[in-house]
Amino acid sequence: MRLKMLGSGLLVALSLALFSAVGAQSPSIEWKAWNAQITAHANNSQLEIAETQIINVTDGQLHSGERSYSQPVNIQSVYLATNGGSPQQLSQGNGPGMYQVSNSNGEVVLDYQLPQTANAGDSFAVQINYTVNAATTGLIDWFAVPADHPFPVDSSTVTINFPEGGAPSADFARMPQGNGTVSASGNSITIQSQGAIPANQSFEVQLPYGSGVGQAGNTSSTGNTTNPIQTVPTGTTGDSTGLGSILPILCILGVVLLIGGGRGLLGGLLGGLGGSLLGGNRSGGIFGGSTPIQPNDPFSGNEPSRGFRESPNQNREIPPIQSDKRGGGGARFK
Repeated sequence: MRLKMLGSGLLVALSLALFSAVGAQSPSIEWKAWNAQITAHANNSQLEIAETQIINVTDGQLHSGERSYSQPVNIQSVYLATNGGSPQQLSQGNGPGMYQVSNSNGEVVLDYQLPQTANAGDSFAVQINYTVNAATTGLIDWFAVPADHPFPVDSSTVTINFPEGGAPSADFARMPQGNGTVSASGNSITIQSQGAIPANQSFEVQLPYGSGVGQAGNTSSTGNTTNPIQTVPTGTTGDSTGLGSILPILCILGVVLLIGGGRGLLGGLLGGLGGSLLGGNRSGGIFGGSTPIQPNDPFSGNEPSRGFRESPNQNREIPPIQSDKRGGGGARFK
């Protein structure tokens, strides 16, 4: 009996230890905010970014965090503040209150350890300062919240600063991934996410900047490029069928034929020419018939005279387009 009780006690102890270990490895958190301050300079393509995450621990224990970047960022410094305290700068190394930077599968990976273990009910903020070269000159295209994050993010605020002045219009800002609102103040543009960002969904912002922004030619008041107005050459009626130039010839020809007694010949000529120009009952003419078929329609069943043509290899596969940014990276905790 004592051995049975001892065995049961050991089993309970092992189960509790296993449950504790699992909880320590997989804590549950709440991202209260994931913000970014981006500074752009007019004379170079380097962006300075201060990324701040505010995290509440809702279950388990949290010892460390990881942030990966799919673009070649240069980590400058890492700060951490726990439970509303003063921020503490972490040093490079392996241990509590330290961080390491490595490369893995083409990504820059930042691993940082908290100075003390965070338990359920604790909160902390981590700020990561880094620089990155814009992938396209004159365009800020950044995942403020990367695609790989296992918990929802309550909000994200992206503030883009232009210290030398010349901030572009806030109308140029757009969000290819996610929704948000845009506002401007002085030399800064702020993009605020609209609602929570679900787990494993990104929040991407884009903003063109520089001296050439907004200087496109032939634009309307709405900013859309306008097509030039097609004018009719002098001396013509603008009739695309050419009737304006053909009718005088027909009149002269008609007079000659009438004088020569060729009324029947004239009628046949006019009937044939009119049917050719106006389409008659034949589909595909300029005005079409009762069931017109466009002459360039590749699905009409007729051999088109121009436009689309059949390809000898209709089943060829289009190669996938690879994204250089790959969702911006991700973040997780242990």
